[in-house]
Parts: sequence; structure tokens; C-alpha cells
Amino acid sequence: MQEEPIIPMRKGMAIASLVLGILSIPTCGLLGIGSIIGIVLGAVAINNINKNPNQYGGKGLAIAGIITSIAGLLLIAVNTAIAIPQLNKMLKIGRESAAIETLKTIHRAEASFFAEKNRYGTLKELAAIERLNIKVVNGRVSEAFIYTEAEISDKTFCIQATRANDSVAYQDFNITESGVIHYVEAKQPTRVPCGQGIPIQ
Repeated sequence: MQEEPIIPMRKGMAIASLVLGILSIPTCGLLGIGSIIGIVLGAVAINNINKNPNQYGGKGLAIAGIITSIAGLLLIAVNTAIAIPQLNKMLKIGRESAAIETLKTIHRAEASFFAEKNRYGTLKELAAIERLNIKVVNGRVSEAFIYTEAEISDKTFCIQATRANDSVAYQDFNITESGVIHYVEAKQPTRVPCGQGIPIQ
């Protein structure tokens, strides 16, 4: 009597699901796409096994693939939760640095204006000497800050850089003819009084 040949069960999808699941852990879900494909392949493999248990096998592999793929997605969620606040912090610091550089540019322009006119100038007057961002000159929001002028005379000037809102940066600034930039850190945007605040060394 001749024995019937044993037909090997199909486990391709289950194995692929497990491979993608394993790879998704050190690679944070292969950018999420690998984890999703791993979950889908695992689910399809389990469905095929349940419908045709004589043809399809590897249910344990498929389940392990789904679990590891989900772990990869969870890693993405955890890393995102950590990265977003850090990114936001860096953006705020970057905006503050840009505001400080703008105030230094304005100070140089004031020095040039004073040398020519023997007095300090308004932001619009400075624009003729040094290229200033048109938003800065017109008091509109420029890189998350609004620039305003005060105490412009032949002896003094004060330019203030105030946050457009409390979510864009931590500090507000001012600069006077001394060239020293002062700042105040507060929850709400605060126009720093001329010459007051903490000096930036």
C-alpha cells in the first residue's frame, strides 16, 4: 500500500509577519509601514489557518508576528512622545537666537544712523541704512517676535522684541544704545521695559 505524500503546510505569510515584526523592534516599526504590513500579514495568515487548517500552518508564528509588529508601533509612539517636546524646545531656542541676532543688527544700524545724523532713528529710518526685514520695520510678526521702538532721541533708543504669543518662545528682549540685550522669561509675552531685565552676557 502506497502512502500518500505529505503536503507541507503553507507558512509564508506567518513567517513574513514574524520577520517584519522582529525587524520593526530595532527599527521603530520600519517607519510604521513594516509594522502595519506585519500585522496585516499575520491577520491574513491566521484567517487562512482558521479556514483551511489542512493547507495553512504557522499560527504561532503569525501571532508572534502581530505582537512584535504592535511592539514596533508602540516604540514609534513612545519615541514620538519624547521627541516632540524636545523639538519644540529647540524651535523656541532657535527663535530666541534669531531675535537676538535681529536686535544686534538693529543696534549696528542705530550706530551708523547716529554717526550720520547725530541722533538715533526709528525702525523705518534705519531701513534706509541697513536691510531690515520689512516685517520688523512695520511692527509685524517676524520669526515669532514683534519689534517695537521706544525712547528714540539724540541720546537714547530702545527696541523691544516681544513674543507674538506664549507658545513660540520662552523670553522677551530689548536692546538700548549700550548694546546690551536684556531679557525677561515669563509665561505671557511681556514688553521688557527699556534697559530692564536680565542682561545677556
